[in-house]
Amino acid sequence: MKNITIIDLQVRLAQLRTATFATITTITEPSMNKGGNPFYGRLTKKTVSEVTLNFIYANSVNTQREKENKSLEETPVFVPHARKWGEKIQGTCLVQHKGNVYVEARFGKQIAKSEYFCDGAPIAKTEIAMYLKESNSNAEHQGVSRENEVIMRDYKLSNVAALTLKLNPIEVYNII
Repeated sequence: MKNITIIDLQVRLAQLRTATFATITTITEPSMNKGGNPFYGRLTKKTVSEVTLNFIYANSVNTQREKENKSLEETPVFVPHARKWGEKIQGTCLVQHKGNVYVEARFGKQIAKSEYFCDGAPIAKTEIAMYLKESNSNAEHQGVSRENEVIMRDYKLSNVAALTLKLNPIEVYNII
């Protein structure tokens, strides 16, 4: 494992030229409801996700439509909407927004594994589930089944704790 800075991480990600499988570990503050929430501002979430970097979103959705045998009459070729926020850095998996840099990633079929912590101590998701916000689905917009939705996320580089690039040889980074 190699220790690198956020700037080193940004440089390394900018060098990727093909779709790359990766494992990304992030530490974030989970999206929560504020009202009557005794945990608000006290929780962190550590998530380990299997992702693909440098993918083409439209191609991923259209490939999934083909796998589901969607006819072109039923679902015309998917063309994504323009980004609602941020500006994609041409030729990279990076996005700039308000002075921050994000890495754009597509979830793999394996669901991300998350652990929650309250004031640094582990806490079961069942204890806080009623306060967590649900994520929205784009399956209907994509024209695919919900269980096969192409899920894309943008991770703020400052939230990335570790990254494994599944190249040959495998590159493992700890972000300091």
